[in-house]
Amino acid sequence: MIQVLRIFEVVWFMEKTAELFRIICRALPQPCRVAYMSSAKNPFTGRVFSLADNIVDSDIIVMDARILYHDLLVNVLPRADPDTIVAIPHVFDQIVKLPKIMYAAKTNYYVSSILSLDDGLLLMMKTHIPRELLGALGRAYREALPRGAYPVSYNTGRFLYIIARFMGIRRKTSILEIGAGTGFSTLWLGLAAQHSGAKLISYEKDSDLAEFVRSRIVVSNLQKNVKLVCDDAVKGVEENDYYLVFIDAEKSEYAKYIQTLEPLMNNTVIISHNTLSHPIELREYIGKVYGEHYLSLTLMTDHAGLTVSLYHINNDPPL
Repeated sequence: MIQVLRIFEVVWFMEKTAELFRIICRALPQPCRVAYMSSAKNPFTGRVFSLADNIVDSDIIVMDARILYHDLLVNVLPRADPDTIVAIPHVFDQIVKLPKIMYAAKTNYYVSSILSLDDGLLLMMKTHIPRELLGALGRAYREALPRGAYPVSYNTGRFLYIIARFMGIRRKTSILEIGAGTGFSTLWLGLAAQHSGAKLISYEKDSDLAEFVRSRIVVSNLQKNVKLVCDDAVKGVEENDYYLVFIDAEKSEYAKYIQTLEPLMNNTVIISHNTLSHPIELREYIGKVYGEHYLSLTLMTDHAGLTVSLYHINNDPPL
């Protein structure tokens, strides 16, 4: 029985990691090149993936923590392209290795986010966060609760940055945010837009919050890549080619936001916050994104939960 369970683990235990990247890569114009380093069966199959010849030419590097050793880590991280995602599954299973991994990541200027997929999935991407932006992020987070806004966690903010930048480099169109709050997620997405050559359009209907966020955008020197609109997105949003939509606003309105956005979306990734903490308020939305025209996966980047969905309108299979 033990041997059977081990075989099952080796063959299937990275399917959720591959599922997350299928959602993301399906929205991109070219297949994602994957460098896969594991003794397990490769789950990165299908038309949205291609096998990379080496790590330098890859879009995604997957290194299984169960076989990861120090020399491999320190050789791969400096050589990886700045726009490549490094994904390391099984970091919870190999928790003793995590301090060394995080130390190597920090010394090579990676930003990281840990997801509860495949026994702990660590996502990393090279970046530089300016000092003024770090200060603005801290102020936006501290100001949230007194102003009645509930920001995403730092772990979630880094996840948004990694995914938005990875996609923006390859599509270079626009990100849409519904619900800026005090601007914590706005600053992460704005930095991703700046680093990828994309554009962020953020909607916040509260005028006081919008003014606060606008000042933080200017302080962080993101105004060239970020447009803040003080209006209710239910009424409609600016027409654009949105490759990514982030929703963190009135929970009762999520389904209405999607109804408003569907005419503008084509192979668009939607990331929605609070789908685990507010399942009753969001049941109509959850039912919709787990239904027709969507491919969805729910993550715990923080206690509130994120649902990552792909909206596709053509008749081709999504994978």
